[in-house]
This record gives sequence, C-alpha cells and structure tokens, in this order.
Amino acid sequence: MDSLSIEKGELVLVIGPSGGGKTTLLRRIAEETGLRGESVGTMEVNADRFGYVWQDPSAQLVCHRVEAEIVFGMENHGFSVADMERRLAEVVTFFGIEHLVHREVNGLSAGEKQTVNIAGAVAGIPELLLLDEPTSSLDPMSAEQLAGLVRKIHRELGMTVIVSEQRPELFFEMADRILVLQEGHLIFDGGYRSMPESVTGAEYLQASVRIALQNGASPEDVMDTVSRRTWWKNHEDIICGEADDAHPTHETREKGSHKFADNGKDTRIQLKKVCFSYHREDPDVLRECSFDVGDGITALVGGNGSGKTTLAEVIAGYNRPYRGKVIGRPDRIAYLPAEPELLFVDEPFDGSGGEKEWHGIELVLLKEAELYILDEPTKGLDPERKKNLAGRLRGLADAGKQVLLVTHDIEFAAGVADTMAMMYDGRIVACEDKKSFLKGNMFYTTELQRLLSWG
Repeated sequence: MDSLSIEKGELVLVIGPSGGGKTTLLRRIAEETGLRGESVGTMEVNADRFGYVWQDPSAQLVCHRVEAEIVFGMENHGFSVADMERRLAEVVTFFGIEHLVHREVNGLSAGEKQTVNIAGAVAGIPELLLLDEPTSSLDPMSAEQLAGLVRKIHRELGMTVIVSEQRPELFFEMADRILVLQEGHLIFDGGYRSMPESVTGAEYLQASVRIALQNGASPEDVMDTVSRRTWWKNHEDIICGEADDAHPTHETREKGSHKFADNGKDTRIQLKKVCFSYHREDPDVLRECSFDVGDGITALVGGNGSGKTTLAEVIAGYNRPYRGKVIGRPDRIAYLPAEPELLFVDEPFDGSGGEKEWHGIELVLLKEAELYILDEPTKGLDPERKKNLAGRLRGLADAGKQVLLVTHDIEFAAGVADTMAMMYDGRIVACEDKKSFLKGNMFYTTELQRLLSWG
C-alpha cells in the first residue's frame, strides 16, 4: 500500500476492482485482528473509537430487538445506563427510526437493518466511521436513502467517514476525496471533478458522464446533476450505440399502462396465481403471483422484501407453493443464491465480498443447465467483472438457455436483459420488454433515462 493520509472530518470514498484491497484497508484502519498475510510499513490511526459497518446487513446484528441492537456497542464501551438512554433517544430521533425501535430485527428489510447497524455505530460516538459497501444488498431507493443518511452524518456531526463502494455514483458528489485501489496500490487520489483527467478514475464514472465526455462534453458540463441534466436535454440526438443499448431514448408511454407486453419471446415457464408462505401463521410472501418467463434474459427487480428471492426459489423448485401452479419448469436448473458462500465446500475467509460472489458465479455458470437463476450476481463486482458476466449471460441466451436475473443493479440489467419485470408486495406488477419498462419508470430506470424523462 502506498502512502496515504486522511484528515479529520473528511468523507473519503474508496473504490477499485474486487480484491483490490478496499476491505483489507478498512480492516487495518479498524485495527482488526485475524488478518492473514504479512504487514509491512506503518499505520498510525489517531482515533480512540471506531464504528464499523459490514457489507451484509444481517451479519452484524446480534440482538433480537432494535433498541437492544443500538445500545449494544455502548454497553461494550462501558457507557452508564443514563448515558445510554440519553444517546439512544438522540440517535433514534436523528435517524428517524422511532417506528422501528421496538421491533424485532429479523422482521426488518435489508435497508432498515443497515440503518440500524449505522445507528448503532454512531451511538457509540466514534471518531471514525467505516462503511464497507453498505449499499451492496439494498434496492435502488433504499441505497439512495442510505447515501443521504451518510451525507447527513458527515455534514451535521462532522464525523470522519470512509466508505468503500461498488456503487460509487451514490457518493461521488458528496465525497471530499476519492481513492482508487488496485492490487493493493493507490492509483488515484483526488476529487470527483478531477476523475475525467485520469484513465483509472474515469472508468468508474457513471455512464451518463462517460458517454457525454466521449461526445464532446467538458467536465464542467456534466460533473454535477443539474448541469448534466441540462446537457443531455440539449443532446438527446447522440444517444446511440452503447447508450441506446443501456439507456433507451426518451419517449412518452401511455400513463397507467401496467399490462404485460408481448416482447416477442416464447413463454417457457408460467406461474399461475402462486401463493407461498414460509409458515402457516405468517402473511403470504407471494400473493396470487402470475409470471411468464420467456426466452433470453429476464431481469426481476423490486424493493427489498418484495418477494423476488422467494419467487426465484419457487421457480427453481426449492420452495413449493401451497396454491397455484408452476408450468414448464425445466429439468436442469443452475441456481446462484444471494449468499454465494452456500455453494462453497470450504469458506474462503480471505476473499472479498466481490471475490466470493465471482467464485459463486463461476461455479454456477460451469454447470450445464436449461435455466440459470442468479440472485444478486453483481453484488460487490467491479466494472470489468460486470462486463465479463454480461457477455457470458448473453452467450447463454444466444445458445438457447433461459436466464432469470434477480437484481438491484438497474444499470446492469438495462445493459443485458431482454425483458424486465417488477415485483411489489408479492406480485408482479409490470413485465415488459426492456426499453418499454425503463421508459415507464421514475425510479427503477437508468440514471440517463431519469435525466431525460423527469425534471
């Protein structure tokens, strides 16, 4: 690792390829024990208390109820009961989670769990807050809300914050500095506006910025959201090639149209009014859910807790609905779970989240199957591996295989899918060809489509 200094009160964004050293850097700063390998050089950290939030929202939770989870860290630091009660009241109000405080953590969505994790970290009054890919398991709107929460913590509390992310666009404009790590080396250290000047930094810019720069825009034209929207409104005619594949042109669709569109693909798997509940006394996770899965690549999106994983498991045959039918399920199915470690014989403790995800993808894609179901496959992946994955999925589809992609990564889905579907409250509420789907949505669409269609 090269020389690096982070000043008190900075918000620093750390990005780079999977396995490039991001998590290791955060763990070294937090002075974690148990890291394998050799350490050379010196590291001086002038902070007495750390708040450290992991990638997996569920992995860090240790208590049954939200209130106990928030005070857990304070108990370990020896806070008095009076101080814990006072800090709990402040933190709950600051984070706006009064409605969650008496709930059980197992009943929370992924976004709510991650908010509770951060609240617990902040309650301990850390001098340094470390966030390791905190949005990796969140749907787009939950991720935006969490990013806004990080901005609020930094601005209002003046806390030093270091964020490692594979969805860096959420934090670009708020970060004081951006660090790019590759193979353990610091290869870019600068502000967001200086990234276009660096070949290394530029590859991590959002597609709307990259495409605009390639078509004659100056950094001043596109390096903030307002200016970027204005530039694109005046240059809609250049949307072609790469942009057209991932970001459909601006057209108006009839409002209120949610009927299922004929995408030209033959339906091979049908779900008819499927109902499923994990326990008889629990509410249904799938509520008379009907879904036609056609040829090619189908991307399934929706909020955390909407039923996407449950639906994928029903299609794969792992969950059996108590009502409704699944017709046309193929005999050979390859399934990547949301937790790829479930596929491993030996757990790769030294692997980053992205490396574990990629290892799981490799195991699944090596199988000979008729249907490939991948649950959140881009979680933690860097841009190069996403490109690799997109090409391989396209190759499977071209070879006549079906691919069902459960994902929060709208940009990735926009680039690779033939059909896109949205779940809400246990049901499919939209299923259309990719371009119609993206044009009709305000939030579940690409950044460029939002720039062109709204505001």
